[in-house]
Amino acid sequence: AEQAALLAYRRAVIAAPDSDGAHAARRGIVDLAAASGQSANTSRVALVEAEQDPEDVLAWARELAATDTAEDARAAFDLARALGAPLDERDVQFLDCHPPRWMASDEAYASPLDDATRRALIDDDRDGALGDLLDLLGEVMPLVCPDARRALVDADLLDAVRIPATSGGAATAIYPQIAKALGGPQTLLYTVARPAVPDLAVLLAAPPVIVLGPRLASTRAKSHADPATELAGDTALRFQLGRMVELARPRRLFAAGTDEDSFACLVAGLRHAFGPAPGDQVDARVDREIANEGERLRGALPVQLRRRITERLAAASASELDPVAYIAACRRAADRAGLVACGDVAVALELAGGPDAARHLVQLASTQRYLAARRSMRVRHVEDSTQPFTR
Repeated sequence: AEQAALLAYRRAVIAAPDSDGAHAARRGIVDLAAASGQSANTSRVALVEAEQDPEDVLAWARELAATDTAEDARAAFDLARALGAPLDERDVQFLDCHPPRWMASDEAYASPLDDATRRALIDDDRDGALGDLLDLLGEVMPLVCPDARRALVDADLLDAVRIPATSGGAATAIYPQIAKALGGPQTLLYTVARPAVPDLAVLLAAPPVIVLGPRLASTRAKSHADPATELAGDTALRFQLGRMVELARPRRLFAAGTDEDSFACLVAGLRHAFGPAPGDQVDARVDREIANEGERLRGALPVQLRRRITERLAAASASELDPVAYIAACRRAADRAGLVACGDVAVALELAGGPDAARHLVQLASTQRYLAARRSMRVRHVEDSTQPFTR
């Protein structure tokens, strides 16, 4: 009977791998394996990726501890704990035996992500046509964006000063390493001494401008000679700077580097100049702003680029051009980049508002793709691997 049930479950998974029936079948495979003392790791992994149930995540972490690398197991235990799964004494013992290896501030990642892997990890399902259109604008950023000085003036940051590469600050050391690992664009780093300035901000400029507040700008770089507790403090900074690297990309920068009203006007201006006009339910003042923005873009863009934008707009639905939804997509993508950069899901979830608010991070952290990227980006040492850890 068990063999017949197992065969039926496997057929259900093969027939429609992403269906509700397939998820139920995978759980059945896992339950059968547990009852017979066998492993059903493949089905467990699929369940974790599909549902992120805390008990499944904890069971997955224990399987990794017994059969795989310590780094993967630690990442899974961190996710389970962040989701509220109770770790037992053996789990804590495993974590104590395999402490995390912290990176020095200026330490390079072992291997940068290729573009396809980065996009698969970080890009959002809601990027759609608007992401493509902003990528097109990004090809001619100096024609449609202010320069750095003008952007700082517009943001009321006249007192901002450029941060030299030799400043000795942690952010100055870490940011270029993350940008290299994630294939980020060239950016300019500035700081402002005023206490009221936020820790981090990105400004729409060509090239993009990242502004550090006084707290982050004064945080010193750390080396492996420093205590582990101090090196661990860089993890949150890596999450924040990873977000900035993603938000500095053209497809994010136009949304993240200005206020929401300005971005909405840009999107409406694109539609006014090169595609369907905005709806009639707007007042005359907004109409004039949109028309002016459309004319600015039409006058600035080369003819060939105008044609490509027109073609992309023609194929886009109205829902794909929703600026509010797109800003939310950019924030989710930035969070994912932060998680990839810091490699610590507990820290990432805490900074992003918790598992319920940042479900996109829970989903990413539960995937094999994320674990593979995490391994490839970090220097591997002999102590990173472990003999099977039996419970």
